[in-house]
Amino acid sequence: MDSYKRILLLSIGLVIILFLSSINALLVTTNSIWFQNLAMPSFSVTLHSFCTLASYYFIAILLAEGFYKKGLHKSLVLLFFIIILNMAWCGCFFRLHDIFFSFIILLVITFLTIIISLIYAKNTQCVFLIALFLCIYYIYLANVNLQLIILNFPSIL
Repeated sequence: MDSYKRILLLSIGLVIILFLSSINALLVTTNSIWFQNLAMPSFSVTLHSFCTLASYYFIAILLAEGFYKKGLHKSLVLLFFIIILNMAWCGCFFRLHDIFFSFIILLVITFLTIIISLIYAKNTQCVFLIALFLCIYYIYLANVNLQLIILNFPSIL
């Protein structure tokens, strides 16, 4: 019965992430003139697509574990904040073209993933590694965003 409950919770997590990542997909546009004119750091696109996809699956796993284990229920609120802030980042960066504010959003998300990593480290080592991946992923995104600010500073004002 325990396995069925975990599979059900993982399925619920995947449905939540599928729905929210679909909203993110509507916010992202890389064919705009603004985006095409940005000077890009050389490392920005290489891992981004794979890591984004993996991060969605990993958030679904973290949601499932958060629903499953009582000690992790408080992490659910932080995970939902991360999901909402991730959508805000997509909208802010790709639709509003505000690189500075999107960088601040990524810093907040990174801070929240550090807290989640610490919460999961106390409760389950295996899922902690997944939370650690998310933390590294958002540090990577913040670094790409910071590089975009540096490379495009005069023209983005």
